[in-house]
Amino acid sequence: MSMPTSSRPRERARFVTFPAAELVELLGSESSAVRAGALMALSARLRGDGTVLAAVVERLAHDSSPQIRAQAAEKLAEVGDRSVVEQLKAHNRSETNAEVRRAVAMTVAKLELGGRPLRRS
Repeated sequence: MSMPTSSRPRERARFVTFPAAELVELLGSESSAVRAGALMALSARLRGDGTVLAAVVERLAHDSSPQIRAQAAEKLAEVGDRSVVEQLKAHNRSETNAEVRRAVAMTVAKLELGGRPLRRS
């Protein structure tokens, strides 16, 4: 017994790549969903791009959404750039959301360990 086949040709997924400057601009959107998407898209560009790194640190410091601030901290952990450790520590002293403080603390710990995975007991 043969399976029916579609008459439509197979479609290939198409990915649109936005310039980093446009994605950084989207971090200022009123929509937290747009900001979250921009953070995800920018995460691959964080290494070696000081402008993008600064924009993500800025989002952590000033975004109104705790989820976006936590996501920004997690993206900084993925990058592994130790130059942001002191900024993260300073941010955590004034952060009011427990989940964001946890994400920042985990990022600081990972960065101070040199990007090695954290062990949970």
